[in-house]
Amino acid sequence: MPIIVVGSSKGGCGKSTITTNLITMHQAKGLGSLLIDADSQRSSSNWVALRASRGLTPEVVAIEKTGGDLKRSAVEMAKHYEHVFIDAPGHNSPELRASLVVADVLLYPVKPSNFDAWVFHQDFEDLISNVRSINEGLKVMVVMNGLSPSPAARGQEVLALREFLSAYSGLYVSPHFVCQRSSFIAAAREGRAVHELPGKADSLARAQMEMESVHTELMKVLAGERPEASSLIEGVQP
Repeated sequence: MPIIVVGSSKGGCGKSTITTNLITMHQAKGLGSLLIDADSQRSSSNWVALRASRGLTPEVVAIEKTGGDLKRSAVEMAKHYEHVFIDAPGHNSPELRASLVVADVLLYPVKPSNFDAWVFHQDFEDLISNVRSINEGLKVMVVMNGLSPSPAARGQEVLALREFLSAYSGLYVSPHFVCQRSSFIAAAREGRAVHELPGKADSLARAQMEMESVHTELMKVLAGERPEASSLIEGVQP
């Protein structure tokens, strides 16, 4: 079954936050999934352990796997789970490269900063292009992450990122983005996903809607309803 890698060579781009939220949504919808934490920092593993210690449901099943055995393990686990999520290290590592060789989708978070843009260019040229010479079916879905909650500022960030990404073909930019919100920090602190937090605050509702929209878009990419490897970028609305 599908292998989804949430990865980038840029640390701090929100990989673990996105991974833990998406797999929890998967589990809540009855989609049996496995999380492979391939990052030695163990952010996702620590979150899973906290979640288990609190007895939260649905249970998130996770394993830690680094080194040369990652590729084989991912392929084997994909035989037993509907989806496998891999939280890859935040640098151009053997684990990131190995996971992409067997991945169906690379979900690539990118923040509105020059540092993220520079790393994306390097990843696209040196990592994604090279991996596609082996894994021709790899789909790339770019998700804008860490955007400003302010509509005016966010609009400028989206426009700037869209202009930058328009120089690249063979990837799909999600029309749904994730803003920088305290709700994601609060959820992680409790071993939860953002949609599991109680309350009716507007900022929480927006965080829940953003992550749910990214999850829906990911499912459409997996189902072949969105551009694949050779497709052109679709527009992103602020």
